[in-house]
Amino acid sequence: MTTNKKMTKHEMREDHFVTGVFKFQEWAEGNLSKLLIGGGIVIAVIVVVVFMAWQSSSGEKAAFDKLGSAEVFARTGQTQLAVADFQEVMNKYSNSEAASQAAFKLAGLYFQTNDFANAELAFKNFHDKFAPDDVFRRSAQRGIAASQAGQGKFQEAGIAFLSSAKVDTLASTYEEDLLQAVTNSVKANDAATAKEAFALLEKRGTTSDKYRNAKILLIERGILAYDKGEYK
Repeated sequence: MTTNKKMTKHEMREDHFVTGVFKFQEWAEGNLSKLLIGGGIVIAVIVVVVFMAWQSSSGEKAAFDKLGSAEVFARTGQTQLAVADFQEVMNKYSNSEAASQAAFKLAGLYFQTNDFANAELAFKNFHDKFAPDDVFRRSAQRGIAASQAGQGKFQEAGIAFLSSAKVDTLASTYEEDLLQAVTNSVKANDAATAKEAFALLEKRGTTSDKYRNAKILLIERGILAYDKGEYK
């Protein structure tokens, strides 16, 4: 009596890979004479390159398939399964675009589920290993700072937000980063960092809501003085 056993996704991927190897071997054996006649070395090299490219494309597809699976799990609240799939993409396909996306989305998932300690680590990992450019690295810096704030590490968060702002003074998040630097530094009683961030806000302009909110906060905490309707 025979029993039908359903193949796992891992087994299917392995079977797909093995099938590809055998197809290549069969082709090479059937065309051996072509490989050995006139310019055979060049032809052989081309064949190998094409085969490697095919395998690379296949691996990239598998990476994005697993990434898609992780995103579905994340959207449906199956956090542990999502985390496992994101990590598999990062570990197994570390040099792929899918791995970069997985690293960033894993950090975001941790943050959204209030797992701020793991979010901080994940944003740092993305920043150091997977960020494709400076824009994403700066986003990771903001993620690190926000994760630190979520853990109550207000002094570190204040310094991190200030550092993020200094990276690009023309960024759309510049003033928000400075306000967050002031807010977190005040919570940590770090007057020096709060004043430094506020000075940069003041230099940008004194008409924005973020500037006014930061000034009011500093006055309420006694870091800035209030006298006759004027802040100083």
